[in-house]
Amino acid sequence: MLLLAVAAITLAACEGAFSSSAHCDWASFLVHDGIEYHSLDVPVQPAAINEKVGEVLHEVKSDECERELRDGDAAHVKAGSNIVSLEDYDPSFRLGVQTDEGTTLYQVSRNDEATKGGDLLQIDGLVASIRVIEPAWVTGGPRGRTTLGLVKEQEIIDKLVQNILTAPVDYERFPPEEKGGFDAQVYLEIRLSDGTTLEPRYWPGFSGRMDPGIFLPEQFRKTLAGALESNGQRLYEIQADERDEG
Repeated sequence: MLLLAVAAITLAACEGAFSSSAHCDWASFLVHDGIEYHSLDVPVQPAAINEKVGEVLHEVKSDECERELRDGDAAHVKAGSNIVSLEDYDPSFRLGVQTDEGTTLYQVSRNDEATKGGDLLQIDGLVASIRVIEPAWVTGGPRGRTTLGLVKEQEIIDKLVQNILTAPVDYERFPPEEKGGFDAQVYLEIRLSDGTTLEPRYWPGFSGRMDPGIFLPEQFRKTLAGALESNGQRLYEIQADERDEG
């Protein structure tokens, strides 16, 4: 399951800033052909593997907080591991990485050549459902997550997907944490027809940002809220600030 919340590479948490050696808790990532990917921790069946397109050249360690990442870098994967293309996906969207335990699915988290959502998430015609999930910390409720609704009507899904595919990309704009941006989010569990899922964070009140940096139009929120019926109002309530149209 995808947590585009794990913003690969750029979210390495460095500790020990005041000690002699910093320590970085790197998320599982890969850099290939100038594109950054993160692991979905989903196994790939051998029949889905197309061909080798590269290999891991360097396993980034926890003491390399200041490393400038480059092609062939990966975290939690041994150097020499094969990078493979997959039958059903364009390599700029998803790849596989082969290890001793099998092949794991990796999905794009940043592509500097992308200008719109469709350049990142190649999901046109592949979405089976969209579930809207509210994290517990948004309302201060009990531990866990609340499903606000499940969208399965194909006509509505197609409208939402088209909003995603045509929306602009900007990696540098983030919800302002000092204004409660961290609390003004939901997760969109986007299930594809092959059974895999994407689970990006979505900020209805911060210009409609959806990870990894796709800024959805207001029409997306209106369509999604309407599909959720009585729970749709939550998409307007859980925002920390006035909508920034940016």
